[in-house]
Amino acid sequence: MTSALSYEGWLLFFHGTWVGVAVTAPPGPVGGMAVRRTLRDGIWRGLSTALGALLADLVYGALAVFGLSQLAEPTGWLRRALAIAVAILLAFLGVRYVRAARAGMIELPQQKEGAPSAGGLLGTIASTFVLTLWTPATLPAFVALFAGLGLAARAGDCAGGPILVLLGVVIGAATWWLALCGLAHRFRTVAGNWLRWLEFGVAVLLFGGAAIALWQGLR
Repeated sequence: MTSALSYEGWLLFFHGTWVGVAVTAPPGPVGGMAVRRTLRDGIWRGLSTALGALLADLVYGALAVFGLSQLAEPTGWLRRALAIAVAILLAFLGVRYVRAARAGMIELPQQKEGAPSAGGLLGTIASTFVLTLWTPATLPAFVALFAGLGLAARAGDCAGGPILVLLGVVIGAATWWLALCGLAHRFRTVAGNWLRWLEFGVAVLLFGGAAIALWQGLR
């Protein structure tokens, strides 16, 4: 492997890392859910939520880097049906978060958490994966960033380029999720005073996501 190719490979990897952080870091429904679940249910529930989102990001990153994003863009009645389904799901979750916040359920688990069941964690991963995968804004964000950096074309000209980009995306997104859930877990003992406001905030993000899903799917 020549030095020029090695340099380009590292550049693709770091650009992929930046894309992973750029797509994951902006405040959104899934990020709010990960923080809320970390505070209420413990670090494993929060990380399971993050893992579901990470797997969906990996799928969309692969579609973008291989130039297959159009295959994941539903059209016609399927696009409208998915938009309505996602909007209903996000709105339903938003209502649940508002009800929990209004009920004043702010008691947090004690320092020693019970071990969550494997089935419960797998369910959290699967549900978050589907929710993130169906969120209309996720794939366009990847496509826009990949197009702006020319990653798809550059990766095709570099040996192992697509794998390096995807590896960077995974590491960037995983780093952000670990930092987010880790900080929430670290300060969870003093979070009771503002957890209700966080839940209201997550509900607003969920309702906003529902509106965006309808707008993008039905326009």
